[in-house]
Amino acid sequence: MPKKLDKSSVSFGSWFLTIFMAAIPCLGVLYIAFGALFSTNESRRNFYRAHLAWWGIIIVLYGAFFMVGFAPDIRKLYDQYKHGQPLSLSRSSEPDSHPAEKKKTKKPEDSE
Repeated sequence: MPKKLDKSSVSFGSWFLTIFMAAIPCLGVLYIAFGALFSTNESRRNFYRAHLAWWGIIIVLYGAFFMVGFAPDIRKLYDQYKHGQPLSLSRSSEPDSHPAEKKKTKKPEDSE
């Protein structure tokens, strides 16, 4: 039989510590995940789960914006790969070429 969750209110100090711990990078993620799984207080458990849900939504949105923002570059790289060209994201109007090929030494002109 599962444990019965505690429905008592959570004190100001307890919430203060919870929010402080959640704000610490890396440790906060572990603290929230642990609380979402093992907290015995129903109020805190719901808070931890809601916090994780928001993080999930934000990560998905960041991923979508990243993909949309870089879609033209990703498409260009894919086309270069498909046609066996060297991969480059240069923005110049010249056709893509290797940087070493652009550095051509000037030959001295014959002055007669």
